[in-house]
Amino acid sequence: MHLEDFDYLSLVINLGLALILGTIVASRPWRMLMGMSSIPREMLHAQILIAVAGAIAVSVIGDSLARAFGLVGLGGFIRFRTGIRDPRDAAVFFLLIGLGMACGLGSVQGALVCAGFVVVVLALLDMHSRKRPTGFVRLTVRSSDPRGVADLVQAAIEEFPVLVRSSTLKLEAQELRFDLENTGEVKPQLIVDKVMEAAGDRISGVHCESLETLKGSVKL
Repeated sequence: MHLEDFDYLSLVINLGLALILGTIVASRPWRMLMGMSSIPREMLHAQILIAVAGAIAVSVIGDSLARAFGLVGLGGFIRFRTGIRDPRDAAVFFLLIGLGMACGLGSVQGALVCAGFVVVVLALLDMHSRKRPTGFVRLTVRSSDPRGVADLVQAAIEEFPVLVRSSTLKLEAQELRFDLENTGEVKPQLIVDKVMEAAGDRISGVHCESLETLKGSVKL
């Protein structure tokens, strides 16, 4: 393909459409109206970029099978190191790749229809998520080296769909305390087991309790 034959205007339009649709789907602006937390900035940026990447990939590949295999080979060097706690975020990545590819192919109407459908589905799922009961638990870890085990405990907590609201390190009592917002699906015993699995040989005790009823209190 000669440079003078390349349609730069169409490419810019397709990439711009992928950027706009990706931003709308990734940011989920309706969450503010529902009183829900916004999407984390890093996740937002990643999902927007993945939509643009899908459009670029399709534009670069075109009808060339060789270029398709070349991009697959280059993609093998990329590794995602950030854990995705919510499986829905991983699903949104795939949806945005599809939207980006539709934009890269120049299928404007198809991309708009798909984006509208995805927005409706995500809004309905967010409405359903908002109705789930939310509780709070307090996790207290005792260790002679609380700072040393802090990262291990934090990694164990991130295995569950809970949000860390605050953490207090009490050096005098050799305690590490986390106040967590719980979706209501995670039992205190599961949190205790996960913390013990991650840092059992470096801690002397774990205490996880429900702040509402305290009936779910688990001690070790």
